[in-house]
Amino acid sequence: MMNLNRATAANAGRKPSYCPFIRLSIVELTNADFEHRRTEWQSLPALLPTGSALGTRTFSDETYFPTATGIAAWEISTPSQSGWLDWDWAVVAGGIITLINPSDIRSNLVLLDRQNRLLPMHDTTAMLAATVYQLPWREHVETLLSRYLELASG
Repeated sequence: MMNLNRATAANAGRKPSYCPFIRLSIVELTNADFEHRRTEWQSLPALLPTGSALGTRTFSDETYFPTATGIAAWEISTPSQSGWLDWDWAVVAGGIITLINPSDIRSNLVLLDRQNRLLPMHDTTAMLAATVYQLPWREHVETLLSRYLELASG
C-alpha cells in the first residue's frame, strides 16, 4: 500500500477522515494502491431476460440490459487518513458497463505538479479519469449484475 505520510505530514496524529484533502504528486497517484470499498446500485434494471449471461466487459448482442446505474468507490489509506475516489457508472443497452461522466469523479485528492504546485483542475480531472479507467471496477459491477440475475431468475 502507498505511503502517504510524506504528502500528509500536516495531518499527522489525526483520526482517519474522509474530509481533509490529500495532496499527491502525479507520480504518487500513478503508484497508488487503490482498494475497492463499495459498488452499489442507484437504479436497478426494470426487467432482465431469463437466461442472460454476463461477459467480461460487454455482453453478446442477444443479451439486452435496460439502463441500470450505480456508484463505485475506491480508497487508499494510511493510519492517519484516507484518500478516495467515487464515480457513477451505468449498464446500457447491450450490457456495456461504462463510466457515466469522466469529468465527474468525486475525490478528496489534490494533485501536485513536479514543482509541488496545485495541478490545474482540468489536468486533475484527466488524471483521476485515467486512474479510474485503470482500476478493475467493472468486475465489481459484473458481480453485482450476476447477483441480480440470480435473484431475478430464482
